[in-house]
Amino acid sequence: MKHYLISLNVFCLLIASNPMKGQVENVPSAPAIIGDSLQTILDNAVQQHNITGGIMAVYSPGKWVWYGTTGSASRDSLIPITPKFNFRIASISKSFVAISLLQLQQNGVLNLNDTLGTWIRQTLVDSIPNGHSMTIRQLLNHSSGLGSNTGNVNCLPQTTNDLLMPITFKEALNCGLQLGPEFFPGTSFSYTNTNYTLAAEIVEIASGLDFTTYIQQNIIIPAGLTSTFVPTSNQLSGDYMRCYWNTYPYFSDWSIVHPSVYKGYAGLVSNAEDLFKYYEAINGLELFNQSTWDEMFTTMIPTGFNGYEYGLGIDNEDYGKFEVLGHHGEVGNSNYWYYYPELDAYLIYNMTNQGFFPMSLGLIENPVYNLLYATQDVTLLEVDINVRVDEMVLFPNPATDYFSIKLNEDINSAVSLQILDISGRKISGFDLRISSGMLEVTGLDFEPGIYQVICGLRETTYAVRLLIK
Repeated sequence: MKHYLISLNVFCLLIASNPMKGQVENVPSAPAIIGDSLQTILDNAVQQHNITGGIMAVYSPGKWVWYGTTGSASRDSLIPITPKFNFRIASISKSFVAISLLQLQQNGVLNLNDTLGTWIRQTLVDSIPNGHSMTIRQLLNHSSGLGSNTGNVNCLPQTTNDLLMPITFKEALNCGLQLGPEFFPGTSFSYTNTNYTLAAEIVEIASGLDFTTYIQQNIIIPAGLTSTFVPTSNQLSGDYMRCYWNTYPYFSDWSIVHPSVYKGYAGLVSNAEDLFKYYEAINGLELFNQSTWDEMFTTMIPTGFNGYEYGLGIDNEDYGKFEVLGHHGEVGNSNYWYYYPELDAYLIYNMTNQGFFPMSLGLIENPVYNLLYATQDVTLLEVDINVRVDEMVLFPNPATDYFSIKLNEDINSAVSLQILDISGRKISGFDLRISSGMLEVTGLDFEPGIYQVICGLRETTYAVRLLIK
C-alpha cells in the first residue's frame, strides 16, 4: 500500500480533451505479430515471479483488441483461464466511488468542497480528528490526513475464516481512526482506504440509495457492463481468478470474503472486457459531462513519489518515456487498469498473486509501450513464417546470422528496416545493404527467439515474423 507524507501543492495535468469513444466489442483481434509479442510478455512476467495465473488485455480503439491468459486460476487445481474470467478489481473500485460523487455534484446534489458535517451526523464528525475541516474532495484525493483502516494491525484478519465475518461502517471507520490523524486536511498526502469507506457512505446518504444500487443504476447499466458487480454473498459466482496473499507462510486465498469487508475502497468484481468498456464510457462522456471529466482527470496532487500524482479516484504515473492514467490495486491479487494517452491505448491485467508491483513496470508496462509505440503508425501486412506471398519474401526463415528480403517492387535507397524483439524493443547491431534488387541483412548476433521485421518502402509497410535459431 502506498503511504507517503509530503507538503502539498496542487498539480494540474493538462490534457487537451477526452479521447474519442470506441467500441471494444466491434474491433478485430490484434494482428498475430502483435498478439504473439503480447503473449510472450505475459508469459515471461508470470514465469519470472512464480505467479499462479494471469490475464492481460490491450486495446487500441478503432484498430484491434487482444486478450491473453497464462497459468491457472487456482493453486489447488488446474483451472484453465479464459479472458472472460472475473476477478476482484481491488482499488480500481475507488474510481466507481469518485464517479458517483462527481455525478452527484454535477446534478447539484452536493459539492466536493462540502465538509463532512454537511452530510454525516455531527456526533460522528466529532469523533473524526479534524473532521469539521475535512472535505469530500480531500477524501477522494487522499489529502484528508486520516489513518488507513487496512493499516491497523489490530484490525487485520488473522485467518481466512475472519474474512467471512461482516464488518460495519463504524467498525471499518474506527480501524482508521484508532491510528490518529497523520496531518491536517489538505496539507499533505497519504493513500488511505478509510477515505473511501467514508466516501461510499456519503454516496448513500446524498443519493438515498445503498451504494450497490447507486452504481448499478448510474454506472454499470449506462456503461453497458455485463460482468461487473458488487458481490452480495461470501461466494463469487461463475469462473473467477483467485487472490493469493504471499506475505503469509503459505498462499492464502482471499478471493472469498464477506461483501462488507472491502466496501467503498476495493469491493467490485469485473473482467477485462468490462473494464475496457468502463474506461470507454468514462472517456466517451456516457457517465458525466465534459466539465466533470475535466475535473476528474486534470486535478492531480503530488504524492511524494516521483512521477506519481493522485486525483479523484484516478492517478497519473509518469515514467519519463511515457505516462499512464488509471488505477491499480491489490486484494491478494495484482490489478492494473490504465490508459496510455500518447498512444490512445488501454492496458489491463490481473495476476492471481499479491505483490507484483513494482516489478511489473519492467515486465509489462514498458514492453507493452515499446511494442505499441513501434507499431502505432504501421499497417501490418502479415506474412506467416516460410509462406511466400506476392508482396514480400524473407529467407531463410528460421535464420541464424543473416537473411534477405525480396519485395515485388524495386528496392531503392529510401527503404527503411526495423527489427523488434518480442517485447517491441528496437534491436540494433546488424548490417544492411541493397544488392541485386534485394535487401540483405547480415551480421546478426541475436538471441534465439521470435522477432518482428518491419520494412518500409514508399507508401507501404511490410511486416513479417522472423525466427532466429
